[in-house]
Amino acid sequence: MQCKLLNEEQKNAVFAMLRASKLDPTSVNGRHFLLRYGEAKRQKMNLWLPRAEQDSYPVIVFLHGGGWEGGSPNDTQVKPFLPGLDKGYAVISCGYRLMPDAFYPDNLYDVKAALRWLLVHGADYQLDMNRLVLAGASAGAHLALMTAYTQGQAAFEGGSGPAPSIRCVIDQFGPTDFAKENEHFEQTGCPRMFPPAPAGKATPDRLLQSDTSRNPSLLRFIAPIHQVHKDIPPTLILHGRYDPMVSYRQSETLYEAIQEACGEHHSRLIISEETTHADTAYEQEPYTSAIFDFISQHI
Repeated sequence: MQCKLLNEEQKNAVFAMLRASKLDPTSVNGRHFLLRYGEAKRQKMNLWLPRAEQDSYPVIVFLHGGGWEGGSPNDTQVKPFLPGLDKGYAVISCGYRLMPDAFYPDNLYDVKAALRWLLVHGADYQLDMNRLVLAGASAGAHLALMTAYTQGQAAFEGGSGPAPSIRCVIDQFGPTDFAKENEHFEQTGCPRMFPPAPAGKATPDRLLQSDTSRNPSLLRFIAPIHQVHKDIPPTLILHGRYDPMVSYRQSETLYEAIQEACGEHHSRLIISEETTHADTAYEQEPYTSAIFDFISQHI
């Protein structure tokens, strides 16, 4: 099947969405703290606590997108989760090292390190790390899934010490099976942003610093769909059917794998007929209600 691409006007519309203005973290209606969990420039996080004080706060940790080479904790992508402040949740937007300063699995190890840091220091901010939600958008959703699905597996930890248990994970349009990226776009016939990359130049090749066409088994090490097992945290998956960056079939096949491994009530899939990649509509109803309804069921 011939590859269908967005036209220039459609591409510009998506680029405009991706270039959304940065969030001033001090403008959020909550008490703000800038925390560092490591020495690298990007190993930092924004923490917001509700204005209304309470003995402890369940925690939502959000990982921004940006293709593993862009984005920051100040991105507006965290906005779908900020209503949690009015519901008594602490909300964290967590950074991690980006290409070309770090590759996979270093970015995954950063997320694990941030969670271990929070487990040690969270009590200073009344964080209840026994009630932890991990969420992400796009590349951040990929890292959230990998973090949640590999808890306690030494090859994926990158450090020592206890780690908090993740109660549930929220995946917003994240890639889940790099080996089938092109196949999924071909199956759906939906137009994509860019044509397939040549061998050795695709995003997973750059992430792994390897030509995966010569060693495709490496893709299993980076793909959330291959980490699904019966004990993974409950997972909410949100995706737009006409997303041109990540095919919605990536989310459908993850959902199917979870259903098979964990049963029908362990995950929820929402395929939107309206949203595109990193769409600001995710900041509004019905998506915010779906997010917090899911969290309240599992926290």
